[in-house]
This record gives sequence, C-alpha cells and structure tokens, in this order.
Amino acid sequence: PWHDQLNKLLLKADLPVPFFILPLLILVNGLSTLILTSFSAQQQSKKFLMGTLLVQVTFFLLFLAGLQAGWQLKSFFVSFLLANLLLLSVNGKLILFAFQFIPELHILKQLLKTGLPLMFLLLLTYLLYQSDHYIIKFYLGVEQTGVYNYGYRFASMLLIFVVQSNNVWLPRVYARGEDF
Repeated sequence: PWHDQLNKLLLKADLPVPFFILPLLILVNGLSTLILTSFSAQQQSKKFLMGTLLVQVTFFLLFLAGLQAGWQLKSFFVSFLLANLLLLSVNGKLILFAFQFIPELHILKQLLKTGLPLMFLLLLTYLLYQSDHYIIKFYLGVEQTGVYNYGYRFASMLLIFVVQSNNVWLPRVYARGEDF
C-alpha cells in the first residue's frame, strides 16, 4: 500500500523499479559495509582498498552499460545491487563466520549507548546532505537528480583514498588501541 505514496514522495509515481527493492538494497549495502568495516578494523589495507574499488568500479561499469542498453533509472538500482552482491560473493565466508558468534552483552550495551544517539544525529545530517537532490528535483526535474547523483558518485571515487587513510592507515600510526 505504500508503494505509490513513497514513490511520489521520493521520485515519481511511475518508478520503473518496484518499491520492495529498497529494503533489499539497504540489506545488501549494509552487509557490504560490514565487510569493508571489518577490513578497516583489522587494518587490512589491501583488502579494504580492493573491496572498495571492486564495488565502485563495478557499479560504474554496470551503470554505464545499463544506460547504453536503455534501462535508464533501472540501471542505477541494478548496478548498485550487483556491485554489492559481487563484494558479498567474494567475501561471503566473513558473513557466515560472523553469524556463528553471539555478541557479548556488555559490548552490545556500549554499542547501543553510543550508537543510538549518533543514529538520530546521522539521520538528520544525512537528510540535510541529501536535500540538494530534492532541490534539484523540484527546480530541474527528476532526470537531473539522477545525472547529479551519478556525477557525485563518480567524483567521490577519489575519496576512496581519503577513506582508506582515515580508516586504515591512521590507526596504524597508533600502536595500541587504547591510545587511539
């Protein structure tokens, strides 16, 4: 029942991709983020860089191929999903390994104590960050929003190396976790 309402709110009423794909995209992207975060936390620089590049390059190549095939907006969703699924298929053992462990209660309490307040702050920040898409949609139309989003993702490829240094190489400067 929410399909038409949310599509009108987010993009337009005749979105060529069914609404149920959004939770699937969120789940797959979340699992990919967990894999990349585990590489970062374990200071595995090569795996982190290769995984990030694998997702980004696969996304861009599939997206361009989808545009050439005439898929238009569908190509964004399909390429995003397939790029993240590729990372999961290459590193699927990590996800299966993670499900074997039950988190300790004190660690979970610390995570929730820190994570819940930050979750709302990050949501607000992200909504402000994404508001430019809605401004572009309102003044220029939904087609320009897609062009802008793709251009932004393409430009952000250089940020891979900034994220790499921030998440992996900087913690290596600190020999012990407590000091960090």
